[in-house]
Amino acid sequence: AATHWEGLLKTTDAGATWQLLGFPKTHLNAVILPPRDSRLLFIGADSGLFRSDDAGGTFAKVGGNLPTAPVLGLAVSAKDPNVVYVALGEQGIWRSTDGGRTFERRMNGIPDWCAGKRWVRLCLSPANPDYLYADATEAGGPFPFWSHDGGATWHPVEQREDGFLGSGVYWAEGLVAHPTDPNVAFHLYPVRKTADGGRTWQYSGDGVSGCRRGTR
Repeated sequence: AATHWEGLLKTTDAGATWQLLGFPKTHLNAVILPPRDSRLLFIGADSGLFRSDDAGGTFAKVGGNLPTAPVLGLAVSAKDPNVVYVALGEQGIWRSTDGGRTFERRMNGIPDWCAGKRWVRLCLSPANPDYLYADATEAGGPFPFWSHDGGATWHPVEQREDGFLGSGVYWAEGLVAHPTDPNVAFHLYPVRKTADGGRTWQYSGDGVSGCRRGTR
C-alpha cells in the first residue's frame, strides 16, 4: 500500500496486519509489483521514482534523466518488467525500456493544449501491454487518451456520454484494464467502460455515486 504519510506498507496476511517498509512521512502515489518478478517493486512518489530488487528491503532512486516532478502515475509491463511508464503531471508521460533507469518522453499524438494538463493516471493491459490508457485532471477535453503501440502514438476519445466535456474541473480518479481482454478498460468518474480499446466509452456506474470536482 502506498500512503500519503504513513509510508510504504506490506501485508502477508490478507490485510490483518501491516509492516512498514520505508518512506515514512513521504507522499507516495503508486506502488507496482510486476507479476514476473516477486522481488521487484517500483514506487512513484512526489520525490521521484524508486526501485527495489529485494522485495522492499532496500530502495534506490532511478529515472535520473526525468524532469524534477512528482511521479503521479505508474505502470509496468506484465510481460517485460524493464518497460516502465510514468505520468509526471504537467511534464507528461515518459517510458523506460531499461527498468526505470532512463526514460524518453512519449507524447506523440497528444495536442499541445492537452499536453500541458496534469497527467496523473496510467494503466496498461496485462493481456497486451502495448495497449495503454492515460488520463489527466480534466477541464473538458477528449480524455482519457489511448495507445495501441506502447505509447509511441496516442489518440483521443472519439465518443463518450454527454455531460463531462464542459469547463468544470473533474479529477482523474482511476483507470484499470481488464486482465484478459486488451480492448476493455474502466475509467472514473463517473464509471465508464470501453470495449473497443479506448475509442468510445459508455456509462457503467449504476450503484456508484459521487465525484471529486475542483472549483476555481
